[in-house]
Amino acid sequence: MEPTFIERVTRITEENLTNEQFSVEELANAMGMSYATLYRQLKGNTHKTVSQFVREIRLKKANEILLQEDITASEVAYRVGFGSPTYFSKCFHNYFGYAPGEFRKRNLRNKRKRSLKLFRMNKKQRNIVIVLALIFIAALSILLTRNNRSPQWQESPTQNKPGFAVDLSVT
Repeated sequence: MEPTFIERVTRITEENLTNEQFSVEELANAMGMSYATLYRQLKGNTHKTVSQFVREIRLKKANEILLQEDITASEVAYRVGFGSPTYFSKCFHNYFGYAPGEFRKRNLRNKRKRSLKLFRMNKKQRNIVIVLALIFIAALSILLTRNNRSPQWQESPTQNKPGFAVDLSVT
């Protein structure tokens, strides 16, 4: 199946992501159309200018990198085609609502909260677990004490049993 117009623009942009010199004119050439045609079609489909569309692709890729790798915001900026880390931070903040460094911190906090939430229980769940644990301990105690007591009929052979006493002494 032939990719849609938006898919083609996205693919070409992603292929040139690290090239900070990649211009909208180069994108138009790669698409096989004039800049004006590219602008009209993209604006008609996305309500964004070509520059906005390309910038958003770069910012989304930066977002992925920040989540997956432990590198500085400056390194991320250059990897996604921003020539200036300051401009990258400004664009990132405008798009996502906070700076790249803050984004990483928030994400790490959210990951910790999600992992801790798996182990958190509400009051009802905690009470159920406590009751089940107490029942288990009681049952285990009963089983262990029964196994340690020897039943009456298993007395040792040295004990005298009523009616079976034999005196073997000679007088």
